[in-house]
Amino acid sequence: MNYIGTDPREGKVFQVVSTNFPDAHTSTATDWTDVSGFAVTITPSSTSSKINVEVVLQVGADNWFGMNIVREVSGASDVIINQGNDTLGSKQNSTFGSASCQGNDKLKASTRTFSLVYLDSPATILAVTYQIQTVARYADSGTVYINRPHTWNDDSISGRVTSSNIIVSEVE
Repeated sequence: MNYIGTDPREGKVFQVVSTNFPDAHTSTATDWTDVSGFAVTITPSSTSSKINVEVVLQVGADNWFGMNIVREVSGASDVIINQGNDTLGSKQNSTFGSASCQGNDKLKASTRTFSLVYLDSPATILAVTYQIQTVARYADSGTVYINRPHTWNDDSISGRVTSSNIIVSEVE
């Protein structure tokens, strides 16, 4: 990395915090729901610090689903990436967009990898938590999974469970 500027802190990584989420999460919630245990907390050393957020999710489903990353500071939370614009009626915005495995048994028996890199500017020196959330389209016929497919055989090939990760780095 080239150093340009007068601040010796510029272009430096100050701390890295990560969470490996090896659990198999299952949800039919049709409202945004926190994935318990799949969050990471970092305390920036300066209000000018940026937080580089990197997420890799392994997701399975049997219908449409969505995923968000939420930033929480002092009990207040907001979705950090929500580029959507509700111009098509009652559509919900989502950090990762949405996907479906509906109607395809091969897709239902596999996981999809979703990844994201985002440079956040929380402008605080308070602890910042980045939380993963999921939402299912229908409670009665829609389930979203993290780290496992919707369907699988109980054998050594298709019965595999993987893990997902979130890594945050404080940079200047």
